[in-house]
Amino acid sequence: MEKKTPRSLLPFDELTMPGDLYLLKLLLPFIPAHMQKLLAIFIKYLELSYTLRTFQGFARKEFSLQSVSELLPYMDPDSSDKFRQLEMMMQMFSMSENDTDFNPSDILNGMFTDTQQEEFAAYSQMFDDALNKDFGK
Repeated sequence: MEKKTPRSLLPFDELTMPGDLYLLKLLLPFIPAHMQKLLAIFIKYLELSYTLRTFQGFARKEFSLQSVSELLPYMDPDSSDKFRQLEMMMQMFSMSENDTDFNPSDILNGMFTDTQQEEFAAYSQMFDDALNKDFGK
């Protein structure tokens, strides 16, 4: 039988699961087969019960990218890369909220070559003209 590397508990599990419940989960495969189903249901019931008790009366925590960044070690590499991209986008959007002169096309122009910038400007003007014509501006 292939030996698997044990996975660490997620922060949510550490917060909501007492040690004795964790031990029950570890022992489940070694319990006689005819009792495993009932014990598994009991474990899930206890998990729900502990979770409800833990969050009863909890103040809501404001969402922050910093707190979510702490979860990166628990994500697979692909998910963590996607999250980092999302984090960069959110930072750009937060900067744009503070900047009244922010124009999203400025970001795009920074990524384009000179030729692409000219094409982008031409298409933007063409769409603006079409919109102004259609809406009588």
